[in-house]
Amino acid sequence: MVKNKIFVLDTNVLIHNPKSMFSFEDNLVVIPITVIEEIDNFKKGLDEKGRNARQIGRYLDELRQQGSLQKGVKTEKGGIIKVMISRKITDTAS
Repeated sequence: MVKNKIFVLDTNVLIHNPKSMFSFEDNLVVIPITVIEEIDNFKKGLDEKGRNARQIGRYLDELRQQGSLQKGVKTEKGGIIKVMISRKITDTAS
């Protein structure tokens, strides 16, 4: 049995391509809370970083409507996106 992979995204990956969080198919994508905090700092900017930071926020809001990001939300491709608040990573979704 093949285990799915865990991808931990950093600020640069998301700011460069906000849709990148959806690019990992049926794997677990983890976004540390520190990355969310760093992205929030860019939201007021009028440049590409600011626009992308706001788009990331919209994507996360859409996912939040489907379930808890802390527990993990399933994507259309069968993966899970979750925001890591603690140091422990689990691969369950609500």
